[in-house]
Amino acid sequence: MAFAGSLFAAILFSLIFKPLIKRFSIFFYVAALLLGVFYLVSISSELPGFLTRFLPLVMQKGTLAVSFFVIVMFIGVFDESSEVRKYLMPIRAELSIIGSLLMLTHIVRYLITYAPLIIGGARVGFNIFAAFFLALLLVVLLAILTGTSFNVTKRRIHPDSWKRIQWLAYPFFLLIYVHLLLFLLPSALLGGTTAWISVGVYTATFIAYIVLRLRRSKYANTSSPDIHDTSKDAWVAL
Repeated sequence: MAFAGSLFAAILFSLIFKPLIKRFSIFFYVAALLLGVFYLVSISSELPGFLTRFLPLVMQKGTLAVSFFVIVMFIGVFDESSEVRKYLMPIRAELSIIGSLLMLTHIVRYLITYAPLIIGGARVGFNIFAAFFLALLLVVLLAILTGTSFNVTKRRIHPDSWKRIQWLAYPFFLLIYVHLLLFLLPSALLGGTTAWISVGVYTATFIAYIVLRLRRSKYANTSSPDIHDTSKDAWVAL
């Protein structure tokens, strides 16, 4: 499945390039944008065979972007003493921005495809109609969360206000899941094996996060409120 492969690749990427991501974040932001540009160009132009096969697989449906978001989600559920948390927390903001920049490609691609149909009054399925307007809300939330992940923005916002903004990450990820189901369930209900597998994997991922996050919250409530300074975390609510 594309998501499982993309998630594995994103995890390896984050672990291997962590020092470089922290030191040269701008380079990785540009690389994420260029990857999106290559994909959009590949739609109507000839690119090398590898890129033609690879880019649609991870870019068209936002699979790679969601993989980075999942990493950002799960970093927050590890204990303070966890080596994984200690290692990846310093680049949590950078990973969220990389995921957001990769998601731009998905937004542009589907906006070009569905906006003319819906604005023009074409008859589309309820799931497409609902997914489109849900996507507009997701774009707004994504812009807010991404904009406040940059250090230059965080320095201009009061810490308490910034933390409240980051609570938008919860509805953002919940709505991503709903958005995915709106596209996948119709095919799954018609007997699509691949769609059922995708629904299962995404559902398992989000349920695992919810369970671990609740466990983490319970642990935090029984610990000292000063155990961790979250003022510099990205999407701190997660």
